Amino acid sequence: MRTKTNSIVLIASLFLVTKVFGGAAAGGASEVTQILNNAQLIMQYAKQVEQYTTQLSSLSQQIQQTQAMLQNLQQLSPSQWSMFSRDLVQLKNLVQQSQGVTFAASNLDSQFSTMYPGYDSQFSSAGQSYSARNTTFSNQYKNINASTRANTNGALKSLNLQMEDFTSDDETMATLQAQSQSADGQMKVAQAANEIALHQTEENKKLRWTLMTQASTEAAWIAAQNEKETAQQALSERRISVEKTDKSNGKSIDTFIK
Repeated sequence: MRTKTNSIVLIASLFLVTKVFGGAAAGGASEVTQILNNAQLIMQYAKQVEQYTTQLSSLSQQIQQTQAMLQNLQQLSPSQWSMFSRDLVQLKNLVQQSQGVTFAASNLDSQFSTMYPGYDSQFSSAGQSYSARNTTFSNQYKNINASTRANTNGALKSLNLQMEDFTSDDETMATLQAQSQSADGQMKVAQAANEIALHQTEENKKLRWTLMTQASTEAAWIAAQNEKETAQQALSERRISVEKTDKSNGKSIDTFIK
């Protein structure tokens, strides 16, 4: 139910942006295109994170099954360990891909703020400073990345390893092969992998929610700005009309537009 609701929020955000700028003048076409591209990118990122989370949940179950096998068998056979190593390579890739999304989403938030300098004022008017808004989005992405790094390094500490030791698939396989020589080494790897998978699953849920909040907030701000511009244009046109039709009677413009 929550996943379905989240998807509706994202679709609604994109629809809102499209509706607001659907009738934009040709002169602003490039700006509109960039806005729509940003909204679509955020939706794509959220969809990717959802897929990563599903894969992480499946991997976590497989890792837990491997832990149970280790408790019964004490040590996996070379073929069993080889299969498990492929799961761990996939886990490494999912963690890295999730981190890539946080960097990209943080950049989009910064770009939007640069494109619309007044965007941050809505948070100040609501009693929030720029730093508070930034914590909600850009810094929150950084916090998610920092949490991932801290947890992963903490889980790998028992193996005397760090995230930097798993930069490539080949390097990961070589490192895992070295750890597989003993039953204790295999169990430590499985425990670390399970901790990483569970933590990343939760971090990805936070990441997806932040993406959707960013998308809906930006769409709402754009809609509000468009409404203000429409109202100002309508008032301006009404003033001009009053000036043309009632200039001869000597009454002020304000008298006619009340």
